[in-house]
Amino acid sequence: MDYEVPPAIIEVVEELEGYSDTAYYDKNNVLTIGFGHTNATDTFKFNEDTVIDREQAIDILSKDLAEARKYVSQMLENRDLKVNDDRFDYMVLVYFNRPWALRDTIDVIAEGHIKSIRSSQEKAYEDKRGTAPPDWFMNRLDKEEAAMTNVMGGFIGPKDQAEGETLNPLPDTITYMYDKDGNKSMVDASIVDELVESGRYFKEPPVKEEEPDVPNTRFPRKPMKLLDNFKGKIYTL
Repeated sequence: MDYEVPPAIIEVVEELEGYSDTAYYDKNNVLTIGFGHTNATDTFKFNEDTVIDREQAIDILSKDLAEARKYVSQMLENRDLKVNDDRFDYMVLVYFNRPWALRDTIDVIAEGHIKSIRSSQEKAYEDKRGTAPPDWFMNRLDKEEAAMTNVMGGFIGPKDQAEGETLNPLPDTITYMYDKDGNKSMVDASIVDELVESGRYFKEPPVKEEEPDVPNTRFPRKPMKLLDNFKGKIYTL
């Protein structure tokens, strides 16, 4: 079933991807049409001569986003992550544009800290392309950050946010939790109880239990006995 794209998301996608009723090659030399649609998906196949109208482009976008939402939902389920609708929508936008980036950044996006999210996307590009992100990619991240701030309201703002910003202050909505290895992570305070119940995170660093001595059953130790000639000095095992 197709996903009915909210008008606000169409605006965000058009701002990020642009719109073209004719096929063209994007900055990565990938054949593109409509709202950033490519032949990487099977939702709509096209060639250099294809022409569409805006209504068709929205229909194609709805199919593309439905496919992206399916994959994002599966990734969240596999990692036992729960996010609000705004963070989910941003994950969908990342997957729609650069699916290779979401695998290593989905946990950061789930935490909702905008500066960390941006840094994670820059690193994902550098790891994938082997070079620093170019200006066009940084400009895209600027637009994504604006979308997170102005359209997707359910994000947690940076600690040094300026007065008057509409983002929630970090100290009121974030707490720290620890995984089984004692690594500290920022989490949304509203899901602390769920994370504790899942057994994946703890409110305090877990104390590692000392490993008990395990008897050597493969090569059992023989009873010690004193040698007659060296009593009290040498033992046989």
